[in-house]
Amino acid sequence: MIQAMKNFILSLFLTFLVCTCFAQTKGLMYSVSTEIGNNLRKNTGFASIDVAFTPGYAFDGRFFVGVPLTLSNELFRTDGVQTYESNFRMGISAGYNILSHDNGIVSLSAAFGGSVYTQYHRSLYYDLCAKWGTSAYFKPLVGLGVRYYQSLGNTGRDRLCLYVSIGFRFN
Repeated sequence: MIQAMKNFILSLFLTFLVCTCFAQTKGLMYSVSTEIGNNLRKNTGFASIDVAFTPGYAFDGRFFVGVPLTLSNELFRTDGVQTYESNFRMGISAGYNILSHDNGIVSLSAAFGGSVYTQYHRSLYYDLCAKWGTSAYFKPLVGLGVRYYQSLGNTGRDRLCLYVSIGFRFN
């Protein structure tokens, strides 16, 4: 199952890599980012390190949509006991470049998704992120976001996390 998922993600990545060679500000786009998050409340003990690949489409140079595919390593601390879990999440995102000028862009995006493959902690997530980057074809991005994890079943508590995102986008 994991090997099939790795092959699927690699195939998807290579497909979008080839497609973006011909993309302009309007058309196919993708982004790759690393997100490091921590819980806003210390008593619930949660931290995550995520790697996200988001293929998508830019409509007019300002509005864009995507499908975030995220590999997440999550740390849970409960009663002094630390446990780790790897998680695969998939979602839907939409965003808007609030400012777009010669020196850079400022974008705001929102996403919704959930756990696809996990052993114990199944959850949905709701995400809001602001990112800044250059306005070149290859856009290094730095962002700050907030993510709410809604636990499914009795697998844990709901969590509100703040995260920092570092990555790049092509379009």
